[in-house]
Amino acid sequence: MSATSAATVHVFSQPEPTLSEAKPQPTTSFVVHPSAPPAPAVTQPQVVLIKQFQQPKPYSGGFSWKGYREYFERLAAVNGWSTPEQKVEQLALALEGPATEVLRAWTPPTHRPTT
Repeated sequence: MSATSAATVHVFSQPEPTLSEAKPQPTTSFVVHPSAPPAPAVTQPQVVLIKQFQQPKPYSGGFSWKGYREYFERLAAVNGWSTPEQKVEQLALALEGPATEVLRAWTPPTHRPTT
């Protein structure tokens, strides 16, 4: 029996067989009757994780582009920006002042239909 269920066990004994009886008979049998309904299953409370989007820090070109790009790539991984289009969208929102000029030369990739 498990620790979570309760049951009553009744043991019935039969008298010992006499020598005149040829075949052996069982001497003990068990009957199990539940004495209480099974215990309710224990459920764990649901945990909901909310991933908060991290906004990129603005970049105006006043400090190292290499350092900002490394920061931005880490931020993209944390935020789940996996496609180049997602990264460019977010970078465009972070660029300020003279740094926005880098996007003027950028052309989005064209999507070719597959045949």
